[in-house]
Amino acid sequence: MKNPQNKEELYEMFMTFLHERSLEKAEMRIYVTKNSRVLSNRGPSFFEPSNHIEADTRVALFVKDALQKNFKRILVRTGDTDVIFILVGQCRKFLLLNKNLQLFVDMHTSSSNKGSSSYIDIVKIATSIGINRSVGLPLLHAYSGCDYTPSFYGIGKSKWFDTYLLHPEVMDMFTRIVENPESVQEAEIVKITQYTLAVYGVDDPKKGLLEGRFDRLTSKKINTFRSLPPSPGAAIIQFRKAVHIAAHIWGKACEPEITPPDMCSPLQGWKKVGENVEHIWTVTPEPTDKDRYACCKKTCGCRRKQDICQGRCSCRDADMPCLYLCKCRRKCAS
Repeated sequence: MKNPQNKEELYEMFMTFLHERSLEKAEMRIYVTKNSRVLSNRGPSFFEPSNHIEADTRVALFVKDALQKNFKRILVRTGDTDVIFILVGQCRKFLLLNKNLQLFVDMHTSSSNKGSSSYIDIVKIATSIGINRSVGLPLLHAYSGCDYTPSFYGIGKSKWFDTYLLHPEVMDMFTRIVENPESVQEAEIVKITQYTLAVYGVDDPKKGLLEGRFDRLTSKKINTFRSLPPSPGAAIIQFRKAVHIAAHIWGKACEPEITPPDMCSPLQGWKKVGENVEHIWTVTPEPTDKDRYACCKKTCGCRRKQDICQGRCSCRDADMPCLYLCKCRRKCAS
Protein backbone atom coordinates (compact mmCIF):
# COMPACT_ATOMS: atom_id res chain seq x y z
CA MET A 1 0.00 0.00 0.00
CA LYS A 2 3.01 2.33 -0.04
CA ASN A 3 2.48 2.70 -3.78
CA PRO A 4 -0.09 5.51 -4.41
CA GLN A 5 -1.21 3.85 -7.65
CA ASN A 6 -2.15 0.69 -5.74
CA LYS A 7 -4.29 2.77 -3.38
CA GLU A 8 -6.08 4.41 -6.29
CA GLU A 9 -6.83 1.06 -7.92
CA LEU A 10 -8.09 -0.39 -4.61
CA TYR A 11 -10.32 2.64 -4.12
CA GLU A 12 -11.76 2.27 -7.64
CA MET A 13 -12.47 -1.40 -6.98
CA PHE A 14 -14.23 -0.70 -3.67
CA MET A 15 -16.40 2.10 -5.06
CA THR A 16 -17.39 0.08 -8.11
CA PHE A 17 -18.32 -2.86 -5.89
CA LEU A 18 -20.39 -0.68 -3.54
CA HIS A 19 -22.25 0.92 -6.42
CA GLU A 20 -23.06 -2.43 -7.98
CA ARG A 21 -24.36 -3.76 -4.66
CA SER A 22 -26.41 -0.61 -4.08
CA LEU A 23 -28.40 -1.35 -7.26
CA GLU A 24 -29.92 -4.30 -5.40
CA LYS A 25 -31.40 -1.98 -2.75
CA ALA A 26 -34.23 -0.37 -4.67
CA GLU A 27 -36.16 0.48 -1.49
CA MET A 28 -33.64 3.17 -0.50
CA ARG A 29 -31.60 5.88 -2.18
CA ILE A 30 -27.86 5.20 -1.97
CA TYR A 31 -25.08 7.50 -3.13
CA VAL A 32 -21.48 6.41 -3.67
CA THR A 33 -18.65 8.92 -4.11
CA LYS A 34 -16.20 7.92 -6.81
CA ASN A 35 -13.44 10.46 -7.29
CA SER A 36 -15.11 13.69 -8.44
CA ARG A 37 -18.44 11.98 -9.28
CA VAL A 38 -21.37 10.85 -7.15
CA LEU A 39 -23.15 7.68 -8.30
CA SER A 40 -26.72 6.79 -7.38
CA ASN A 41 -28.66 3.54 -7.42
CA ARG A 42 -31.61 5.48 -8.86
CA GLY A 43 -30.15 6.81 -12.06
CA PRO A 44 -28.30 10.13 -12.44
CA SER A 45 -27.43 11.76 -9.10
CA PHE A 46 -27.37 15.33 -10.49
CA PHE A 47 -24.44 16.12 -8.19
CA GLU A 48 -21.97 18.66 -9.49
CA PRO A 49 -18.44 17.23 -9.86
CA SER A 50 -16.43 18.00 -6.73
CA ASN A 51 -12.71 18.26 -6.06
CA HIS A 52 -13.02 17.79 -2.28
CA ILE A 53 -10.20 15.53 -1.12
CA GLU A 54 -11.58 14.74 2.35
CA ALA A 55 -14.86 12.96 3.03
CA ASP A 56 -15.38 15.34 5.99
CA THR A 57 -16.26 18.29 3.76
CA ARG A 58 -18.19 16.16 1.27
CA VAL A 59 -20.66 15.41 4.07
CA ALA A 60 -21.74 19.06 3.92
CA LEU A 61 -22.42 18.69 0.18
CA PHE A 62 -24.71 15.72 0.86
CA VAL A 63 -26.57 17.66 3.57
CA LYS A 64 -27.00 20.57 1.17
CA ASP A 65 -28.30 18.26 -1.55
CA ALA A 66 -30.80 16.66 0.87
CA LEU A 67 -32.13 20.10 1.80
CA GLN A 68 -32.50 21.01 -1.86
CA LYS A 69 -34.56 17.83 -2.27
CA ASN A 70 -36.89 19.12 0.50
CA PHE A 71 -35.67 16.82 3.26
CA LYS A 72 -35.64 18.61 6.61
CA ARG A 73 -34.74 15.87 9.11
CA ILE A 74 -31.18 14.64 8.50
CA LEU A 75 -28.93 12.28 10.46
CA VAL A 76 -25.18 12.12 9.81
CA ARG A 77 -23.21 9.21 11.23
CA THR A 78 -19.49 9.78 11.79
CA GLY A 79 -16.58 8.97 14.03
CA ASP A 80 -14.73 12.24 13.45
CA THR A 81 -15.30 15.39 15.52
CA ASP A 82 -14.08 17.50 12.58
CA VAL A 83 -17.40 16.72 10.84
CA ILE A 84 -19.36 18.14 13.78
CA PHE A 85 -17.53 21.46 13.64
CA ILE A 86 -17.79 21.64 9.85
CA LEU A 87 -21.57 21.16 10.04
CA VAL A 88 -21.91 23.74 12.83
CA GLY A 89 -19.91 26.21 10.75
CA GLN A 90 -22.15 25.59 7.73
CA CYS A 91 -25.41 25.62 9.72
CA ARG A 92 -26.23 29.21 8.81
CA LYS A 93 -26.15 28.29 5.10
CA PHE A 94 -28.25 25.19 5.74
CA LEU A 95 -30.93 27.18 7.54
CA LEU A 96 -31.19 29.54 4.58
CA LEU A 97 -32.21 26.52 2.49
CA ASN A 98 -34.71 25.26 5.06
CA LYS A 99 -35.43 27.15 8.28
CA ASN A 100 -37.10 24.05 9.74
CA LEU A 101 -33.96 21.97 9.44
CA GLN A 102 -33.36 19.24 12.03
CA LEU A 103 -29.75 18.11 11.70
CA PHE A 104 -28.27 15.50 14.02
CA VAL A 105 -24.93 13.71 14.21
CA ASP A 106 -24.68 10.14 15.45
CA MET A 107 -21.17 10.11 16.91
CA HIS A 108 -19.33 6.80 17.07
CA THR A 109 -15.71 6.47 18.20
CA SER A 110 -13.48 3.62 19.33
CA SER A 111 -14.42 4.43 22.94
CA SER A 112 -18.18 4.43 22.27
CA ASN A 113 -20.19 1.69 23.92
CA LYS A 114 -21.40 -0.88 21.45
CA GLY A 115 -25.06 -0.48 20.69
CA SER A 116 -25.24 3.00 22.23
CA SER A 117 -25.93 6.18 20.31
CA SER A 118 -25.81 9.82 21.28
CA TYR A 119 -27.37 12.22 18.83
CA ILE A 120 -25.80 15.68 18.69
CA ASP A 121 -28.16 18.47 17.67
CA ILE A 122 -26.16 20.65 15.27
CA VAL A 123 -28.82 23.35 14.93
CA LYS A 124 -29.13 23.65 18.71
CA ILE A 125 -25.37 24.10 19.08
CA ALA A 126 -25.27 26.77 16.36
CA THR A 127 -28.26 28.72 17.71
CA SER A 128 -27.06 28.56 21.32
CA ILE A 129 -23.75 30.16 20.35
CA GLY A 130 -25.43 32.54 17.92
CA ILE A 131 -26.09 31.58 14.34
CA ASN A 132 -23.57 34.14 13.03
CA ARG A 133 -20.91 33.40 15.62
CA SER A 134 -21.20 29.67 14.94
CA VAL A 135 -19.47 30.32 11.61
CA GLY A 136 -16.22 30.94 13.50
CA LEU A 137 -16.40 27.81 15.66
CA PRO A 138 -14.43 25.64 13.17
CA LEU A 139 -11.52 28.08 13.51
CA LEU A 140 -11.50 27.51 17.27
CA HIS A 141 -11.45 23.75 16.68
CA ALA A 142 -8.62 23.98 14.14
CA TYR A 143 -6.53 26.32 16.33
CA SER A 144 -6.88 24.16 19.44
CA GLY A 145 -5.96 20.99 17.53
CA CYS A 146 -7.63 18.84 14.87
CA ASP A 147 -6.68 16.23 12.28
CA TYR A 148 -4.48 18.77 10.47
CA THR A 149 -3.04 20.80 13.36
CA PRO A 150 -1.22 19.79 16.55
CA SER A 151 -2.94 20.21 19.91
CA PHE A 152 -1.67 22.11 22.96
CA TYR A 153 -0.18 19.86 25.62
CA GLY A 154 -2.44 19.43 28.65
CA ILE A 155 -5.18 21.79 27.39
CA GLY A 156 -8.43 20.04 26.50
CA LYS A 157 -11.20 21.18 24.18
CA SER A 158 -13.51 22.11 27.04
CA LYS A 159 -10.97 24.62 28.38
CA TRP A 160 -10.66 26.27 24.97
CA PHE A 161 -14.43 26.36 24.53
CA ASP A 162 -15.22 27.69 28.01
CA THR A 163 -12.71 30.52 27.58
CA TYR A 164 -14.04 31.17 24.08
CA LEU A 165 -17.54 31.78 25.42
CA LEU A 166 -16.14 34.36 27.88
CA HIS A 167 -14.63 36.43 25.06
CA PRO A 168 -17.34 37.55 22.61
CA GLU A 169 -14.84 39.78 20.84
CA VAL A 170 -12.80 36.67 19.97
CA MET A 171 -15.95 34.91 18.74
CA ASP A 172 -16.78 37.82 16.45
CA MET A 173 -13.17 38.01 15.24
CA PHE A 174 -13.08 34.29 14.39
CA THR A 175 -16.28 34.68 12.38
CA ARG A 176 -14.83 37.60 10.41
CA ILE A 177 -11.65 35.66 9.66
CA VAL A 178 -13.50 32.57 8.43
CA GLU A 179 -15.63 34.76 6.16
CA ASN A 180 -12.65 36.77 4.91
CA PRO A 181 -9.33 35.01 5.68
CA GLU A 182 -7.29 37.49 3.67
CA SER A 183 -8.18 40.31 6.07
CA VAL A 184 -6.24 39.17 9.16
CA GLN A 185 -4.61 42.18 10.82
CA GLU A 186 -1.74 42.44 13.31
CA ALA A 187 -4.15 43.59 16.04
CA GLU A 188 -6.11 40.37 15.60
CA ILE A 189 -2.96 38.30 16.01
CA VAL A 190 -2.38 40.11 19.32
CA LYS A 191 -5.91 39.16 20.41
CA ILE A 192 -5.17 35.53 19.55
CA THR A 193 -2.11 35.55 21.80
CA GLN A 194 -4.12 37.13 24.62
CA TYR A 195 -6.87 34.55 24.21
CA THR A 196 -4.26 31.76 24.27
CA LEU A 197 -2.81 33.07 27.54
CA ALA A 198 -6.30 33.28 29.03
CA VAL A 199 -6.78 29.60 28.23
CA TYR A 200 -3.54 28.83 30.06
CA GLY A 201 -4.77 30.77 33.09
CA VAL A 202 -2.22 33.59 32.99
CA ASP A 203 -3.41 36.35 35.33
CA ASP A 204 -2.92 39.20 32.86
CA PRO A 205 -3.17 37.96 29.24
CA LYS A 206 -2.15 41.40 27.97
CA LYS A 207 1.42 40.71 29.08
CA GLY A 208 2.13 38.83 25.89
CA LEU A 209 3.27 35.28 25.32
CA LEU A 210 6.90 35.80 26.38
CA GLU A 211 5.91 37.38 29.70
CA GLY A 212 3.17 34.80 30.13
CA ARG A 213 5.57 31.91 29.59
CA PHE A 214 7.99 33.42 32.09
CA ASP A 215 5.29 33.99 34.72
CA ARG A 216 3.95 30.46 34.37
CA LEU A 217 7.44 29.01 34.65
CA THR A 218 8.41 31.00 37.74
CA SER A 219 5.12 31.19 39.63
CA LYS A 220 3.56 27.77 39.04
CA LYS A 221 4.79 24.25 39.45
CA ILE A 222 5.02 22.53 36.10
CA ASN A 223 6.05 18.97 35.35
CA THR A 224 7.31 19.57 31.83
CA PHE A 225 8.25 22.49 29.63
CA ARG A 226 5.52 21.36 27.26
CA SER A 227 3.04 22.79 29.77
CA LEU A 228 4.21 26.31 28.97
CA PRO A 229 2.14 28.51 26.64
CA PRO A 230 3.45 28.49 23.05
CA SER A 231 6.12 30.93 22.00
CA PRO A 232 4.95 33.83 19.81
CA GLY A 233 6.39 32.17 16.71
CA ALA A 234 4.69 28.85 17.45
CA ALA A 235 1.33 30.51 18.16
CA ILE A 236 1.45 32.51 14.93
CA ILE A 237 2.26 29.48 12.78
CA GLN A 238 -0.45 27.45 14.51
CA PHE A 239 -2.97 30.18 13.76
CA ARG A 240 -1.90 30.30 10.10
CA LYS A 241 -2.56 26.56 9.84
CA ALA A 242 -5.93 26.95 11.54
CA VAL A 243 -7.00 29.72 9.14
CA HIS A 244 -5.96 27.62 6.16
CA ILE A 245 -8.07 24.66 7.30
CA ALA A 246 -11.08 26.42 8.85
CA ALA A 247 -11.49 29.25 6.33
CA HIS A 248 -10.08 28.05 3.02
CA ILE A 249 -11.31 24.42 3.24
CA TRP A 250 -13.99 23.88 5.91
CA GLY A 251 -15.50 27.30 5.31
CA LYS A 252 -16.08 26.38 1.64
CA ALA A 253 -17.54 22.93 2.40
CA CYS A 254 -20.83 23.70 0.64
CA GLU A 255 -19.04 24.63 -2.57
CA PRO A 256 -18.31 21.76 -5.01
CA GLU A 257 -14.97 23.24 -6.08
CA ILE A 258 -12.45 24.35 -3.46
CA THR A 259 -9.23 26.15 -4.41
CA PRO A 260 -7.29 26.81 -1.18
CA PRO A 261 -3.79 28.30 -1.22
CA ASP A 262 -0.89 25.88 -1.51
CA MET A 263 -0.58 24.39 1.97
CA CYS A 264 3.16 23.87 1.45
CA SER A 265 3.69 27.61 1.23
CA PRO A 266 5.59 28.87 4.31
CA LEU A 267 2.75 31.32 4.95
CA GLN A 268 0.30 28.42 5.40
CA GLY A 269 2.31 26.49 7.98
CA TRP A 270 3.56 23.35 6.22
CA LYS A 271 6.48 22.41 4.03
CA LYS A 272 7.16 19.61 1.55
CA VAL A 273 10.08 17.33 2.28
CA GLY A 274 10.51 14.81 -0.52
CA GLU A 275 7.12 13.18 -1.01
CA ASN A 276 5.92 14.10 2.49
CA VAL A 277 4.28 17.20 3.95
CA GLU A 278 5.66 18.26 7.34
CA HIS A 279 4.74 20.90 9.90
CA ILE A 280 6.56 24.19 10.23
CA TRP A 281 6.64 24.65 13.99
CA THR A 282 7.53 28.31 14.36
CA VAL A 283 8.01 31.42 12.24
CA THR A 284 11.51 32.04 13.61
CA PRO A 285 14.13 29.69 15.09
CA GLU A 286 13.63 29.72 18.85
CA PRO A 287 15.66 27.91 21.56
CA THR A 288 14.01 24.85 23.07
CA ASP A 289 16.85 23.17 24.96
CA LYS A 290 15.60 22.65 28.53
CA ASP A 291 19.19 22.57 29.86
CA ARG A 292 19.76 26.09 28.56
CA TYR A 293 16.57 27.26 30.26
CA ALA A 294 17.71 25.81 33.56
CA CYS A 295 21.21 27.23 33.17
CA CYS A 296 20.06 30.75 32.32
CA LYS A 297 17.46 30.80 35.07
CA LYS A 298 20.10 30.13 37.73
CA THR A 299 23.41 31.51 36.54
CA CYS A 300 23.02 34.00 33.73
CA GLY A 301 24.44 37.34 34.79
CA CYS A 302 23.61 39.27 31.67
CA ARG A 303 22.42 42.78 32.61
CA ARG A 304 21.90 45.96 30.67
CA LYS A 305 23.60 49.19 31.69
CA GLN A 306 22.93 52.18 29.51
CA ASP A 307 21.61 49.78 26.87
CA ILE A 308 24.97 47.98 26.67
CA CYS A 309 25.30 44.29 27.54
CA GLN A 310 27.94 43.84 30.26
CA GLY A 311 29.01 40.46 28.91
CA ARG A 312 28.55 38.46 32.15
CA CYS A 313 26.45 35.90 30.35
CA SER A 314 26.66 32.11 30.07
CA CYS A 315 24.74 32.39 26.81
CA ARG A 316 27.44 34.57 25.31
CA ASP A 317 30.12 32.14 26.50
CA ALA A 318 28.28 29.43 24.58
CA ASP A 319 28.04 31.72 21.53
CA MET A 320 24.23 31.62 21.67
CA PRO A 321 21.56 34.33 21.98
CA CYS A 322 20.01 35.07 25.35
CA LEU A 323 16.75 33.49 26.40
CA TYR A 324 13.81 35.26 27.96
CA LEU A 325 14.77 33.76 31.33
CA CYS A 326 18.06 35.66 31.36
CA LYS A 327 18.19 38.64 33.67
CA CYS A 328 18.28 40.92 30.68
CA ARG A 329 14.92 39.43 29.66
CA ARG A 330 16.24 39.06 26.09
CA LYS A 331 16.58 42.82 25.64
CA CYS A 332 20.35 42.91 25.27
CA ALA A 333 22.24 42.81 21.97
CA SER A 334 23.65 39.29 22.45
